[in-house]
Amino acid sequence: MQYSYLPSWLTLWLDPQKAKASAAALYRAVHAHWRTLSVDIRPDLYLYGLSLGSHGAETSIDVPSLISDPIQGGVFAGPPFLNAISPRLARIRNSGSPYWLPVIQDSSLVRFTAQENALDIPGAQWGPMRFVYIQYASDPMVFFSTDLYWREPQWMKGERGHDVSPALTWYPVVTFLQIMFDLPMADRIPKGNAHNYAARSYIDAWVEVTEPKDWDEADTLRLRALFYGR
Repeated sequence: MQYSYLPSWLTLWLDPQKAKASAAALYRAVHAHWRTLSVDIRPDLYLYGLSLGSHGAETSIDVPSLISDPIQGGVFAGPPFLNAISPRLARIRNSGSPYWLPVIQDSSLVRFTAQENALDIPGAQWGPMRFVYIQYASDPMVFFSTDLYWREPQWMKGERGHDVSPALTWYPVVTFLQIMFDLPMADRIPKGNAHNYAARSYIDAWVEVTEPKDWDEADTLRLRALFYGR
């Protein structure tokens, strides 16, 4: 569903409510029909959102429907900094996990991944719903914040993502402007970095979330090969 004719980064600043309103309308319509179907024959229902699409998708579920007839999960890629849920999850992450790749509680409901698959967490078991966030550590759309001008961000402290230069240093105001000017150009670089999410990055996420029947690692490797470089 198209929520605007403007680029996502511009819509994010000017009118982010349209993405949320359209996602909520779409979810309500689909879920209302889906719940009329017999549980034995209806398909599984998953959410998906890329960039500003994830901004709407992650908040499109209303709590009563989630309790009365829950969906199976979803995949959100490049969640922008204005999202309500993903930044909060990063703030309450388990101790020892980095801000850009947080581990959340027992990992039974939500997990984060990046260019390399980080979804196979030792000892973790999925619950009835599975949500995966894909975010690259070099994505300014994810990690920009309005307090960058006076506060060093968590993603620059400690362990950094492999695609964030160790030479990047925080300076008041300067870093804020650097990351802000990166926003409109974040998807104009080679795929697999910043806000240009590669098709291959979705494979591990969707396999983990949907757990397709009779699927094994060999199938995943064959599918990855089809999308190598894309």
